[in-house]
Amino acid sequence: MVFEELEEVIEELFHSLVDTRPKEVRPWRPASPLHLSEQDITKRTPIWQAISDLWLAQELEDYELRSIAWALAQSDHDWQQLEEIYLFEVAPVVHGNLRGGSGVWGSFDILSLREAIAKNLRNPLYAPEALNNREGMTELVADDWKRIREYFIGFRSPPG
Repeated sequence: MVFEELEEVIEELFHSLVDTRPKEVRPWRPASPLHLSEQDITKRTPIWQAISDLWLAQELEDYELRSIAWALAQSDHDWQQLEEIYLFEVAPVVHGNLRGGSGVWGSFDILSLREAIAKNLRNPLYAPEALNNREGMTELVADDWKRIREYFIGFRSPPG
């Protein structure tokens, strides 16, 4: 009897010390630089532009979130790939826009956006830094990103 009770106490203590709840898994990118061809950059540009709108210095309306989701649904990428583009390509370049007092309102200059993202992707040190800072870069747009995901799934789902 004593040993059974002791085992129960030990089990309860163990579970109180170890958090066994499932964790949200975020995508991981290797530290090696990603080299995109000009064709890849051209295909990604509308994705970069759409995702970057999340960091404009204005509150986005529902129709704007749907528009972003629609642009993403038109791409060849699945949600996992889009999540990586969001976290590792776009967020590092534009997240500071919401942190300053006078950010961009209308849209980011697409040529500057492309150039900044391409520069980051060529830098072998940038991926680990983006991985370590992803929560800070996306915390202000996380709720909108979740809504965009829901719309994206709806756009990609067969009618019926």
